[in-house]
Amino acid sequence: MTTQLLFGEIFTILQISENQKWLEIHIFHDNYVGWIDILQCTFVSARYFTRYVKTIPYHKVLLDWTGGIEEVPETSDYPEIIVMQGTIIPFTQPHKDASYEIFKIEKCAYSCSGLRFYYEIEKKTKKFIINKIVENALYYLHTPYLWGGRTVFGIDCSGLIQQVFRSVGYYLPRDAYQQAEEGKLVTFNKKKQGDLAFFIRENKIIHVGIVLENDRIIHARGRVRIDTLTPTGILDENTNEYSHYLAFLKRIL
Repeated sequence: MTTQLLFGEIFTILQISENQKWLEIHIFHDNYVGWIDILQCTFVSARYFTRYVKTIPYHKVLLDWTGGIEEVPETSDYPEIIVMQGTIIPFTQPHKDASYEIFKIEKCAYSCSGLRFYYEIEKKTKKFIINKIVENALYYLHTPYLWGGRTVFGIDCSGLIQQVFRSVGYYLPRDAYQQAEEGKLVTFNKKKQGDLAFFIRENKIIHVGIVLENDRIIHARGRVRIDTLTPTGILDENTNEYSHYLAFLKRIL
């Protein structure tokens, strides 16, 4: 597995397997290429795709850890679909009785109620949003490490960064070396909570984590965990040895 798709993400099809059961796809939001089961997606028209792409800044993004949506009408045989923090909910509009919102993926309509989205904090201060980034990262604490994972059931180091920042409206690339190209450099002594720390091995960026207060860092290694951050790197608090060596720090916000 190279990465995971979440509900509401969009892609183009590169090819179909000979047995017609698998699709090779190009994921729009981070340019990843991989294969998925043909039964795990909904096909949309070129018109829907174009409209989706043109309106990305206006799509709602799930702010909280998890939530549920249901197919409309509520009498549908389909159960509630669990969606994760960072899930994109496109084209929402109030239901006629204003008790919940609905949205469509092509012709299939869904309802969502009781969910909090990024748009509710987009006018808050930078300090508020940085605190929300840290709060959302802490939701993943103890989540097992999974190469390519992007959910609370399993996540990798760059997946953690991508999901947490998307939950407050910032779309970052998928891999640590790509994320390292974002933002501006900061020195260790000038670092702040919410900055990103990148780590190097054999001249390659191989790891990333979110800076916390008091020289701490939250990152995914074996599980999502908090360790000590020094100018040298990440000091494993269990072994008192360095697990990663610091390359540089970046400030996204």
